[in-house]
Amino acid sequence: MGRPEKNNFSILGLCMRAGKLVTGAQAVEKSIKHGEGVLALIDAAASDGTKKAIHDACEYMQIEYAVLPEGALSRETGKANRMAAAVTDASFAKAIKKCLEQTKQSDTIEGCI
Repeated sequence: MGRPEKNNFSILGLCMRAGKLVTGAQAVEKSIKHGEGVLALIDAAASDGTKKAIHDACEYMQIEYAVLPEGALSRETGKANRMAAAVTDASFAKAIKKCLEQTKQSDTIEGCI
């Protein structure tokens, strides 16, 4: 059975298995504030409060953040109802940013690894 959308952020699963991804809004905010997170990811379906909290933490700590398509975080990490994540490794962050750029350029991307 195929996925309903073509964007595939499977790099998130690799990052999670490597122990370089913090998930959950409160854990992400804490990670950012303690200087551990290098890239924050927010699910498009996150509440306005969650988006604001992560956004404000990122602005204060001067960390980049990105909004992912609805359900991408939960699907790719295998953890239900995840609305936020923080990448704690610069190499993974760079790969995810590259994936996000490719996704912006084309709606037909098959995968980001």
